[in-house]
Amino acid sequence: MTHPVIYLCYGMPKSGSTLAFNLTRAAALRAGFDQSPVIADASGRKPNFIPRIPDLDLDALIARLQSEGREMVVIKTHSRPDPSVRRASTLGLLRVQAVCRDPRDVALSMRDAGRRDDAWGQVAPGQPIGDVEEVRVRLANQVHRFERWATMPGCLTLSYDEVAFATSRAARRIALHMGLPPAPRRDAWSAKSRFSQLNRGVPRRHVREMSAEQAADWYAEFGAFIDSRCDGLGQPDWGARATTMVARVLRVFFDRRRPTSAQDAEARHRDAM
Repeated sequence: MTHPVIYLCYGMPKSGSTLAFNLTRAAALRAGFDQSPVIADASGRKPNFIPRIPDLDLDALIARLQSEGREMVVIKTHSRPDPSVRRASTLGLLRVQAVCRDPRDVALSMRDAGRRDDAWGQVAPGQPIGDVEEVRVRLANQVHRFERWATMPGCLTLSYDEVAFATSRAARRIALHMGLPPAPRRDAWSAKSRFSQLNRGVPRRHVREMSAEQAADWYAEFGAFIDSRCDGLGQPDWGARATTMVARVLRVFFDRRRPTSAQDAEARHRDAM
């Protein structure tokens, strides 16, 4: 089977897209595909992350990777797609996955992010989200963006519930979509041992944290999307959740034994909040 040059992982904010990216990367590494950085942000903490696809010459990047003999380079983005993505996907040079989450739960998670001074949790620079209604229009735009990705040729769609709570099943689906033999438990362990965003990881938060009236009002706007895309396929995968806890404990143990700069310590503290 001919593999794509790039495997592009898109996710709505706070949708489990980092874990999906790490599951995808783990499968590629297991199959022997080089995942050394081809893109790096200014901080160096997000290799192979594209902040804005329209600012990138995707055709030139694919041509460079082809000249280097690279295949299946896994790249993550939250950006909207542009015509170059569809063109490369149609030609088989690029394969796409897209991760979504119930907008009600995304809004609650974004509000949490604001308390940690995370960019996703800000209405404007330096202005954290105080009420989930402040991001409702923003999430309507995110739903539209997700649908643009989901309609790309051959796109694999995943939900937050599946990625977070049925991780082995998500890993299996991702590997098969990549054209690779699945090893879901191995890929889940590898991905979760790297996972740095220690969020609450609670399903259907809106049931407990929104009033019934507010949840119903949001459903009136987003219900079709929720029912068709965020269907809660993932039932709790207790083996995967145990793997997550063990991986987190080991990471904390080894991080504490390794001397780091003050800057690295501060970054780790923010990741753990």
